Amino acid sequence: MDRRGFTLVEVVAAVSLLTVVGLSVSTALIAGRTAAVYGRARTIGRIAAQSRLAMLTSLAFYTSTDAAGAEVVVTDTTSDLTVDPLTSGGVGLRPSPADALWRDTAGYVDYLDVTGRALGADAAARMRAAYVRRWAIGRCGAGAGEVALFAVLVAPVATAVRVPAGDPARLRDQPGVVVLRATRLREAR
Repeated sequence: MDRRGFTLVEVVAAVSLLTVVGLSVSTALIAGRTAAVYGRARTIGRIAAQSRLAMLTSLAFYTSTDAAGAEVVVTDTTSDLTVDPLTSGGVGLRPSPADALWRDTAGYVDYLDVTGRALGADAAARMRAAYVRRWAIGRCGAGAGEVALFAVLVAPVATAVRVPAGDPARLRDQPGVVVLRATRLREAR
């Protein structure tokens, strides 16, 4: 018997096999792309959060003694952290409202472009932003034993807008969201 072509069953089997392979490859490509986007957002978020934590911990927060030998508490409460380089006219290390991490609070928020570069804190910056960076400051104790508590959240703007401000746990668990915390004990100088 002379067979010079493919039977219909062979063609259907070949097309089915190609479809399965094609779907597997496209699924892998989509998963890889999603992982890359998520990883990029996490990296930008971590760097931006670490940068803000470094800035917060570099502000004046110490005790000293004056000429008469009395203890003097020195705390920066005037630096504007929403601009680079720092200027006066901001809140510095003043304690933030309790919900500063979960909603945009003047003095405790700025906006970043797609590369993580700061754009500022005004409405124009918000319109151009890819990420929102919020920080919260708490303080416990007094004098030389006082502790400053810092938390920084960086999230893609689309995520921060989509998740309600009253649901911080849900925002924290979204892809691309980074929350870092640090403390600083008032030091004597």
